[in-house]
Amino acid sequence: MLGANSSYQFTSAEEDLTTTEYNKSTLEASTNLGCQLPVAFNITVNVIILGVVCILGLIGNTLSVIVLHRERGNRVAVVLLQSLAVADNACLLLALIYVPFILGILPSLPYYSNTVRTVAVYFRKYIEPVAHMAQTGSIWTVVLLAANRYFAICRPFQAQTCLTMTRTKAQMGSVVLFSVTFNFPRFFQTRISIDPTTGHTQLTATNIGPRSEFGEIYTNTLYTMLVLVLPFILLLILNVCLVCALRASRRGVRRNSVNRLAANENNITLVMIIIIVVFLVCLLPDRLIPLLVRVLDTSGCFLQVFLCICNLLFVLNSSVNFFIYYFIRRRFRNILMTRVCKCKTALTRLNTGWSLNSNPIQQAHSLESTDNIHLKGSMYSPPKPKS
Repeated sequence: MLGANSSYQFTSAEEDLTTTEYNKSTLEASTNLGCQLPVAFNITVNVIILGVVCILGLIGNTLSVIVLHRERGNRVAVVLLQSLAVADNACLLLALIYVPFILGILPSLPYYSNTVRTVAVYFRKYIEPVAHMAQTGSIWTVVLLAANRYFAICRPFQAQTCLTMTRTKAQMGSVVLFSVTFNFPRFFQTRISIDPTTGHTQLTATNIGPRSEFGEIYTNTLYTMLVLVLPFILLLILNVCLVCALRASRRGVRRNSVNRLAANENNITLVMIIIIVVFLVCLLPDRLIPLLVRVLDTSGCFLQVFLCICNLLFVLNSSVNFFIYYFIRRRFRNILMTRVCKCKTALTRLNTGWSLNSNPIQQAHSLESTDNIHLKGSMYSPPKPKS
């Protein structure tokens, strides 16, 4: 995601470690590092494994959007979760286009034509800024989801006025506007030119490039604070609050026997906590890259391997939410199997299992599967009785 100088993670390791040497090709810069990763490693990690994860993630996020669209519950939850799936799909699509070609195939070629070199230059020129936009949007959408869940659980009376569809749409619009506007200067930090000596297409830095005064303030200060540090701090605080609220709610459910709505809310809170934890775990190693660059020898292979691992963790984070919904959220499984996959066996088994279940607490969790998603605290609408 982000390299040593806050350049997008989907750049080659040698570019990240040298504040982006725009006048060097991937192969040439890698040679100067003194460490050339094996071809088998580049192809296996950056092409095969990363490509498979991206494709599975794109399919899973698309299914999530479809299933959530069929939810008849609170539309605020649906809009936020669908927005996260769309942002993750944007990250995965850009990663699938960029990483296998730039970090997998090109470093494995002993020589490539000027046409391939030109394509690589255009990729770096135009895809990296768009990828930054998608990344920023995905990060702040997770923060918005965590804040939404916090108000629903910890501030239920404020949630009645804060968690409305109008405000949610305005918040999502603000995230999109901020992501595009904040990363738009990246299009002007480089320019495409022709090397007069070799005739090769190259990418050179402009007067607002990473090494300029503007670049230092923009990437090292503003980007670090607004995209790296602040979201992580907010997510840590909100997640701690959600964990404490979930424990307190579960104790209340045990004391008060069966509470159908409380069991449903606890399940939703658990899903959000897992999403936040996975997000923090997958993106934390990338935050260590600037520190490692200052401590370790940048000419070694360790940092290049570490950057590849960070790339995999980044796409894994954008791919895993569908599986979290599927394994934790029974209502999600039922809609997926009965309405999307047209398989009625899963729902039949669920209903049969529930009818034979004599444990009231387990029945409450089974009833959760037929509830709609509610993320607005005390704003509940009880289920209609069957006619």
